[in-house]
Amino acid sequence: MRFRGGRLRLTWEYRRRLRVATSNFVGDLRRPGGTTPLGRRLFVWDGGIGAEMLHALLFGLCLPFVVRMNESLSRVIGHLPGAWAVHATGAVFGAALLLPFAGRQWVGAVSHAPWWSWLGGVIGCAMVVLATRGVSTLGIASFTALTVAIQLVVSAGIDHFGWVGAELHPLTLTRTVGIALLGLGATLVVRG
Repeated sequence: MRFRGGRLRLTWEYRRRLRVATSNFVGDLRRPGGTTPLGRRLFVWDGGIGAEMLHALLFGLCLPFVVRMNESLSRVIGHLPGAWAVHATGAVFGAALLLPFAGRQWVGAVSHAPWWSWLGGVIGCAMVVLATRGVSTLGIASFTALTVAIQLVVSAGIDHFGWVGAELHPLTLTRTVGIALLGLGATLVVRG
């Protein structure tokens, strides 16, 4: 089965190296003896830009549900306690993945990260608070339309200027038209 430069296949053999959809978080998982962490047969994605596209689609699929779940929790316990609870839950789950699978090689790399890369957690906490407040007023569709539109504008700026260490991807006329159309679509969703 082909998907834009990569292919999805079912592997029946044990793999020395397992790549997971959450590879940015967990990293490459290595186990002695060439088996997977759980010793099971897995779906493995064989590279290509299609893998990253699939990751983006899965992220987009999950995001509206996560925003609604966070809003529901914050409605019961409050916006700031809700943001704390969401991040505490994520930290516990992250630790459960990190400790058995990532090994200790990441500890030495911590000091090499740029100072601004540590702000992601702070910004993420603020985003949860903003999302829970916005969704309760606008609804999920309007909130998502606005956030996707502004994310695209800011992402195009990051790509074009190489902010926060991003690889340069110039803003073309085609991209500009696409951003404008998405902005128009977001306006229609919010006003509709």
